[in-house]
Amino acid sequence: MRYIKKLSLLAFSVIFFYSNNSNAQYNMQNLTVFDCEGTLTDSEANLITTGYYNHNENFSFTICPPGALAITITFTFFETEPNFDYVRIFDGPDTNSPLIGGPFSGINLPPVVVSNGCITINFISDNNVAVEGFVLSWESDIVPPVNPIISLPISPTCSTDVLNLILDQNIHCDSILTALINV
Repeated sequence: MRYIKKLSLLAFSVIFFYSNNSNAQYNMQNLTVFDCEGTLTDSEANLITTGYYNHNENFSFTICPPGALAITITFTFFETEPNFDYVRIFDGPDTNSPLIGGPFSGINLPPVVVSNGCITINFISDNNVAVEGFVLSWESDIVPPVNPIISLPISPTCSTDVLNLILDQNIHCDSILTALINV
C-alpha cells in the first residue's frame, strides 16, 4: 500500500509539473515566442523619458505555443499618440495573417482579442510624440497533453526503497521536478 501512495504522489507530481508554465515577461521587439502565457509591454526604449516607447518603431511580436487552440490577449494599460502610433493584432504567425484587432490608438483600453492559434502583435510609432505605451497579457487554451501510462517493470518487493517506472512517452526534462518524497 505504501508503494501505491508513492506511485500516486509521483504521478501527480509529474503531471502537475508537466503542465505548469511560468509567466514570461517581454518588451516589444521582433520576436516569436512559444510561451502559453505571459506579459508584453511596449519597448520602453526611449532614452529621454524612461518607460516610454521610442520614435519610428515597427515591431512584430508573435505568440505561437505548440498545440494552441486559442490565445486570449487582454490589455491592462494603453496609451499611444492618437492616430499616429498604433497596435494591430493578426490571427496568425505574421502581419500577412487576417487582422482581428485594431488599429488601436490613443488612451482607450482595447477590447479582449482572441485568436485561433498563433497571434501576432504589431506596434508602429511615428517620428513625433512618444508616450507610455501599453501592457498586455496573454493566456492560451491548448490541447490537453495525453497522460502518460505508467507501469512497473517488475513488482516491487516490500523491503525496497527504489521504484523504477516506465512511461509510454517521453516527457521533457524541464517538465519534471525531482524530489525526495516521504510517505
